[in-house]
Amino acid sequence: MGLTLPGDIIISPTISAEKVGHVGIIEKAGAANIISNSSKAAAIKDYWDGAEWLRYYGGKGLNTYVFRAR
Repeated sequence: MGLTLPGDIIISPTISAEKVGHVGIIEKAGAANIISNSSKAAAIKDYWDGAEWLRYYGGKGLNTYVFRAR
């Protein structure tokens, strides 16, 4: 995933009805924490880290991209 900074956007785009992606915001440098919505909990959560995100969404066959606002 490379070096990430707070405020970077992480996206694993949906590619089909069975392979639904997700969007998050890097909270701490190095993707130590990623915050994202939880529809089930109806709240914003910070339970992801970069390795977990890649393992989960990569396991679904999704690519992951990180974008930084200038």
